[in-house]
Amino acid sequence: PLARQLLDKGDALMATEVLKSYSTSGAGNADIDQAVYLLGVAYLRQHEWVEAQTQFERVLREYPESDSASAASYRLGEALFGQSRPYDFDQEYTLKALAQWQTFVQSWPEHPFVPEAESEIAQCRTRLARKLWRNGDVYRKQELYEPAQFYFKAVIDQYSDTPVYGDALIGLA
Repeated sequence: PLARQLLDKGDALMATEVLKSYSTSGAGNADIDQAVYLLGVAYLRQHEWVEAQTQFERVLREYPESDSASAASYRLGEALFGQSRPYDFDQEYTLKALAQWQTFVQSWPEHPFVPEAESEIAQCRTRLARKLWRNGDVYRKQELYEPAQFYFKAVIDQYSDTPVYGDALIGLA
């Protein structure tokens, strides 16, 4: 309860300190799964993405039947997306976050976080489409039309549900 009160007050740093020791020394306690989950949330609020990822993966690995598992699955997507870079760079973590949120939605379709996950999925897909469009645009500016067409067609074929679709049609024209 103390850690949750600290998180509710916005003191993620103090909550982290309380939860860190409990999550390692409290093994066997009935609420250890919730403590590990809350530690992940505390790390998220501090933008400590890798640490948050570790805690959410721990919940899913060690406590898959826990009440916290579904929320940990959603939050794992947040931790992965936090590690992603803008669309001009490598999109490894955007792809990982996308896959995680899709898995979450498929596994827990009735969960209250599903609308947020669907919004995050759309954001990931738009970022990935923007990356492909940008590659095509670079080739277009260099008057290398064949590779430019390849990227614009990829956006049209794979990401027609994103706002980048129209830009890709214009680029292809």
